Order: sequence, then C-alpha cells, then structure tokens
Amino acid sequence: MAKDGTETDGGDPGLLGQLLYVARLARAERQALLRGASLHAGQDAVLAALAEEDGLAMGRLAARLGVRPPTATKMVARMEARGLVRRGGADGDRRRTFVFLSEQGSRAVAQAEEARRKGEKAAFSGLKDKDFRRLGKILAKIRRSLEKPGSRGAQGQ
Repeated sequence: MAKDGTETDGGDPGLLGQLLYVARLARAERQALLRGASLHAGQDAVLAALAEEDGLAMGRLAARLGVRPPTATKMVARMEARGLVRRGGADGDRRRTFVFLSEQGSRAVAQAEEARRKGEKAAFSGLKDKDFRRLGKILAKIRRSLEKPGSRGAQGQ
C-alpha cells in the first residue's frame, strides 16, 4: 500500500500507478470479451462509430477513433477482409474513401455492445450508483487535463 493509502500492483506506487494498473486489467477484460464475440481490440470502436454515423470518410473515422489515418486504414482493411465493413466512394467522389457497415458488421454492433456492457458490469459491480457517476466525472476531468494543448498526453495523439 502506498503512503497515500492507495493499493497498487506492487510496481508503480500512487494513484497514477493504480490508474494504469486498473486500465491494464480493464483492457484485458475487454479483449477477452471481444474475442468471445470474434472481434479484436479496437474493432468495437469502429463498429460503434459507424453505427452512429454510417459512411464515414476514412480521415473522419480516424479522428473519431483518436488514431492516425494509417492506423484506421489498417483496422478497416482487416475488418473488410472479415466482411464487417466495406469501403467505397460517395456520389462519384473518387478522391475520398468512405467506410460503411456491412450486414455482418451491423450484427456485430450488438455483440460489441454486449461485450462492453459485460465489461462494465464486471469492472464496476462493486460501486454504488453515486460512486459510479462520481468516478465518471473524475475521469472526465483527468482526461481534460491530459488533453490540454501542450500536455504530453495531447502530443501523443
């Protein structure tokens, strides 16, 4: 236990160390649940973005995912090979590539959402509703602090 009373994994002490450790555990849980739905990490975010707005331009999809365009292109290529999405132009514009959910991808959206719900239930089952809402607000504040222009976190994106 760290001096501030927080529990750690025995590695990096303090709140940030605990946050990083919990993030690793949550990511592993999410990956296991996605594998059960025959999806890979990150594909759930692509499906959710396209479910919200189908036919996204590749650059806009990358921005929504918080990744660089080449990374989004690789993700989409893998998903297209599995029949989850398809790429195409829109209204004769051949300069831009748009990404659309396939029929199989539309079905996978529900599976990804179910994996997300199960992951959240596993992670937050020990929290009361009030604590859950408070945690959400705290995490949003931390995110905003790290996303400020000039912060090292913002530079990594």
